[in-house]
Amino acid sequence: MSRVIVAYDGTKYCFYEINDEGKAVRKECCKEAVHVKLSAPCELEGYSDAPGFVARCEGRAECKGSSLVVLGA
Repeated sequence: MSRVIVAYDGTKYCFYEINDEGKAVRKECCKEAVHVKLSAPCELEGYSDAPGFVARCEGRAECKGSSLVVLGA
């Protein structure tokens, strides 16, 4: 099953593809994204008032226009 970590640092949305050993194998930041659209289960791992967050999701992610989109596996 595909897994990704989605992160927002207050300036940009990025995702990290995770391999079967739990290691990040690819990082991509969505330069135009202003929000995240989810169609797969995600679990919030951490957040701050800075603003920012990190979420672990089942599925795959892609940059699509003004969105970072997480799709089911």
